[in-house]
Amino acid sequence: MGGQFLEVDFQEDGSGAGGYAKEMSKEWHAAAANMLSKQCEEVDIIVTTAAIPGRKAPLMITKDMVAKMKSGSVTVDLAAETGGNVETTVKDEKFVTDNGVTCLGYTDLASRLPTTSSSLYSNNISKFLLSMGPQTTRVPEYMYIDHEDEAVRGMLAVEKGKLMWPAPLPPPPPPKVEEKAIEPEVIDYKAPYVLGAKNAGYLGASVLGVGCISPDPAFSAMFTTFCLSNIIGVQVVLGVTHALHSPLMAVTNAISGTTALGGMHLLAHSNSGGVTTLAALATTLSTVNIVGKA
Repeated sequence: MGGQFLEVDFQEDGSGAGGYAKEMSKEWHAAAANMLSKQCEEVDIIVTTAAIPGRKAPLMITKDMVAKMKSGSVTVDLAAETGGNVETTVKDEKFVTDNGVTCLGYTDLASRLPTTSSSLYSNNISKFLLSMGPQTTRVPEYMYIDHEDEAVRGMLAVEKGKLMWPAPLPPPPPPKVEEKAIEPEVIDYKAPYVLGAKNAGYLGASVLGVGCISPDPAFSAMFTTFCLSNIIGVQVVLGVTHALHSPLMAVTNAISGTTALGGMHLLAHSNSGGVTTLAALATTLSTVNIVGKA
């Protein structure tokens, strides 16, 4: 019918001795009042059952909350015998508020509904028996005892002269696998900077070393230009998106072709062993670059 339990947004154990509720704290009552005040504007029926043995029932629904309910709504106070949970409850009477809310405070509801109670109980029992009878098996006069059905097996006492009670206990739940705590990964934030500083130091030392052994200033200038062009080229390629890789490869192929032609020109007119070596290296690497991207 769409009914649902309401939970108070406050953690506190309300169970007491003998299945009755215990008296809750002021903080819990404040949170409950806030929640119930909002719910009274939406619900049509409120049923309260909070009772404490030997003490006055706690007040849960105030007059202001009842005043917010729609006309035609109903409150049923099952704790009316000890004062009631609804402030508008009148013991053993039906009271209608000014805004049309019916408040029931009967203390003998159980004796007022014997026919309904018997009908509900007999309906449950008949449905349980029919689940084992011909309506389920489609075989006349055959009762199917399903031992896998917890309800049927729990009620089974004797079967074919054999005592079947009590029912075997259900299998224990599988053991809970304890998950090992995952240690958080320790991130060394200094490592990238230290590595970058080392690489920069190695590169600087290498450049200075080549400069010290260079035969003339022209070689130093060309070597410096070569190193800087490599650094710029790497940075440019790393900064290009994947969508532009194909046009970039076409441009680099053109550049490689130019360097290959320059290397072959130097090979033909070189008078120095160092120049010949560099020209051969440039021609070889450019050719490999062109063939590899073709």
